[in-house]
Formats: sequence, structure tokens, C-alpha cells
Amino acid sequence: MALDKNKIYGELSTLGVLQLIEDIKTYHKPSDLFLDIGSGYGKCVRTLAEVGGVYAMGIEIDRKKYNTCMQINYTPCKDKISFQEGDIIDNKHLLEKADIIFMNNVTWDKGLTDFVFENSKNKIVYFFSQGNKRFDKIYQIPVQVSWKKDPITLYKTNTNTIR
Repeated sequence: MALDKNKIYGELSTLGVLQLIEDIKTYHKPSDLFLDIGSGYGKCVRTLAEVGGVYAMGIEIDRKKYNTCMQINYTPCKDKISFQEGDIIDNKHLLEKADIIFMNNVTWDKGLTDFVFENSKNKIVYFFSQGNKRFDKIYQIPVQVSWKKDPITLYKTNTNTIR
């Protein structure tokens, strides 16, 4: 049985989420909406709301992960978070609503990553990708992840710089 490579699980470690929050805190407004595409069990979404002080939303394509997320969704910040089951391709309106987008796109095919960028105009996007030349300015942030011992590079850009 072949696995859909867009569904392979891996996440920012707890330290990685805190590193992401530190960067977001440098510019976010209290009304900003953070969108985690492929939110899995929801750790990043909950932590962004609890520690980062932003509204946070996750979308997860895998029904089992989404159902588990909803069962373990205990937080004092329930009014600042939401989760949705589904594919971002079918829910591109979420890209329009978000101010900050995070995608752990290490295993995604190029078409899915391109879809997110093409439908995310004038947004801050955090992503993993090597050698992307589509942007005038890309910031690099080292973050800890669950699949590698050493920090890896998380890229940050504003999609208004897409050529």
C-alpha cells in the first residue's frame, strides 16, 4: 500500500513552536489569525493561542488526527482557537482569512506548496523549502523539529514579494 506523501507526520518540537512564537511576537497584532496547514493533533495551534496571544486555526486532512485533536483539545484559550477537518485545496478561503500561515511542507509535492503561495497574497508565510527563488526577501529562522536532532531552517516571507 502506497502512502500519500502529503500525509506523512512530523512536527515542530515544543522548542520549535516557542522559536516560531518568538518570531511572530516581533510583529503580530492581537487580532491576527494564525493558520496551521496540516495541524495534526493541534499542539502548534494551541500553543500559539496560549503563549503567542494570537487567534489560531488549524486545518487537518487526516480524519484520525483531526478526531484525536478534538478529543484532546483542552486549553484555557478555547475562544482563540478553532480546528477544521479538510484539505486546504477545498478550503482556500482560509488562506484569505489568515494573516500568518504556517505549513510544514517538507513532504508536500511542489503543486501543493505552490497552491498555498498562489492563494496567499500579502500574508506572512512560514515554510520549509530549499532554494526557493520566487521571493525577493526570505528570512531564515532555525527551529527544532521532531524528525531531526539539529535545528533546521524555517523560512519566512511576505507573499507580496512573489514575483
